[in-house]
Amino acid sequence: VFGQANSRLVSTLLDRPVKSLVPSDELTDQIRVQAYDYFRSVKSEDVGQYVDFTYQLLGDKAVDDVVTNVNEIIDASPTLERTIDRIWTRAIKESEVQE
Repeated sequence: VFGQANSRLVSTLLDRPVKSLVPSDELTDQIRVQAYDYFRSVKSEDVGQYVDFTYQLLGDKAVDDVVTNVNEIIDASPTLERTIDRIWTRAIKESEVQE
């Protein structure tokens, strides 16, 4: 059941143009401005709470350790790796066509 659902989900995503999966430039700019405004206004004690939460969640791992774990997940799943490769190849082809 889950395999079929995953297959349908991936098929649906691959049938869509890559551009429809990426936010517009306007939305990206809005997110950037809102994130900047948020970080400028956040209280230092709140930042401390976020840092504590992150350390509780990830431990004292370096960012490289977390990224390595993502790579291990991808390497452990040939289907996921092929899917990422297909999406990436399609994105490159579509960006070349648009240029």
